[in-house]
Amino acid sequence: MSSSNSQDQTYSFGPINIHASHVFATTPLSFAFVNLKPVVPGHVLVSPKRVVKRFADLTADEISDLWTLVQKVGKVVEPQHKATSLTLAIQDGPAAGQTVPTVHVHVLPRKAGDFEKNDDVYDAIDAASKSGIPSSVSSASMYSSSTTAHRPVARQGYVGDASEAAREYHCQDFAWEDIREEAEAVLERRRREAAQRSAQAGWTYDAGSWEEFHARENSTARFYKERRYLLLEFPVLTAQQPPQHFLEIGCGCGSSLLPVLKANPTCRVTAIDLSPTAVGMFKAAAAKVGIAAERYNAFACNAANGSDESAALRGLRADAVLLIFTLAALAPEAMPAMLASAYKAVKPGGLLLVRDHGLYDLTQLRIPADQQIEERLYRRLDGTTCYFFSREDLRSKVEQAGFETVECDYACTIVRNRKRALDMKRVFVHGVFRRPTTA
Repeated sequence: MSSSNSQDQTYSFGPINIHASHVFATTPLSFAFVNLKPVVPGHVLVSPKRVVKRFADLTADEISDLWTLVQKVGKVVEPQHKATSLTLAIQDGPAAGQTVPTVHVHVLPRKAGDFEKNDDVYDAIDAASKSGIPSSVSSASMYSSSTTAHRPVARQGYVGDASEAAREYHCQDFAWEDIREEAEAVLERRRREAAQRSAQAGWTYDAGSWEEFHARENSTARFYKERRYLLLEFPVLTAQQPPQHFLEIGCGCGSSLLPVLKANPTCRVTAIDLSPTAVGMFKAAAAKVGIAAERYNAFACNAANGSDESAALRGLRADAVLLIFTLAALAPEAMPAMLASAYKAVKPGGLLLVRDHGLYDLTQLRIPADQQIEERLYRRLDGTTCYFFSREDLRSKVEQAGFETVECDYACTIVRNRKRALDMKRVFVHGVFRRPTTA
């Protein structure tokens, strides 16, 4: 099972052109690609390379090759999404619900209770298939369509009920505007309190607080679980051919890169963090799970200081740079330097992938007023800081660094705490940005 040989190659999916960056596995006669309209996390499609309208028109070799790839893909996506079963479905002809006029197999990882009635999955597939057909799917369009791709179809309850991974990336549990009035009332009370005190006067950002945090509070990595949802949030992380090089600035103990290294066997990564302790934890975790040492390079580096220390990132020509809950850990005045480092490290045409804390997140509304430093910036009790971005704020900062916006939006999810019977409204910002090809 391999992938395309050229990053510019496209595959015909009926009238739709699928860019090679969206294809994660190929065989001589078939290819597998990420579904823009998944009905469950991990829902992917497998299709013959030859456009064939009906299953009966496939050759014996094509049938054998197609189902061999379906089997291999199923063996990967089922454990990746902690599923216990698979649904394999073909809509053979228009009367059966086929909207793209070529044979293709839906591969869906399944868990108990992911649909109220088990057969509802077929209605969900049918509804998703009829919700619009693009003329092409490129590395750009896969992101511009991702808001649609992340909406569940014919689901019951919250996303988090069915998938622990999905609940953290899903962006349609509620509208950001729906909580604005209530959240602003909370923040306005906090502003009035802040105006009556000067507790944070003279505060300065201390990058060393993160080293202290990892060395003292996070020595067992207990605060960070693997972010497997990033593979669904950013499909480019699963692209295997040509082999990709990913850089993460602020890698911490590896909660973002470890799932990528496990799921994408051809990629290599560069991991940096200003905390030497965190870098050591990442290396130890990678070795423990059997990641070959030549697939990763990890070292301590402060990418936000603009000095010779961050010069090691220049000319790295990474295919994509990850900033996952990293920008928000900085003081606003330090963000431009980090974004400049990311710009220098990514190749022309490469992507910047951002996931961070969003304005009106429950965490922001719960922080006591005496921990507010300035508008949207807060100090935690352990000395670290947290900033909460508006969508427009993030876009402006990244574009000022030279990137073009592919996608920038809020990701709003309800996380259910079953023990306490609480529904927690979390707000994140999600962004995909590109370094211009001419830059």
